[in-house]
Amino acid sequence: YDNIVDPLDIAEMGIEEAEKKYLGKVVTFKGLSVFQNGPRARWDAHENACMASFEDDQARYQHKPNDILIVFVGAWFNFSDEEILHRAQVYQWEGITDSLLASAPNVDVDIDVCQICSRLPENVSCNFESDSLYISGQIVHFEPKKHHFGTDLSIDIVPIGVRF
Repeated sequence: YDNIVDPLDIAEMGIEEAEKKYLGKVVTFKGLSVFQNGPRARWDAHENACMASFEDDQARYQHKPNDILIVFVGAWFNFSDEEILHRAQVYQWEGITDSLLASAPNVDVDIDVCQICSRLPENVSCNFESDSLYISGQIVHFEPKKHHFGTDLSIDIVPIGVRF
């Protein structure tokens, strides 16, 4: 874990500085919890390929008066390079290129990444609800969105590993 990043660190750093420092880099996020309790995008051509969204409950950072910054991490688990490039075109990820993907290992995460945590029986746990969740991956996109209460910052990563 050479490059451990907490979403609060990114919030405190500011969007522009964080994008300059981390875009294209492989980092390990800590302090995440699953957001919306399930996959938000699925690639049906490949089993166990889903995008899961995470947030840091503590990363609601007051970075300007009357402006709250909330950091979300979208992890594109088990998508091929070709599918990531397709999604990059669809979602207009300006920071992703063939050479950027080539610099990160393409590793399938072997747990159920498409698990919907909110629909599990009480005696079954969701891997993504671990207090010691770490997700490593290459950051491929930063996208801030303004709202009436502040700003959401979505960070997309191509994961290379997960630890619970």
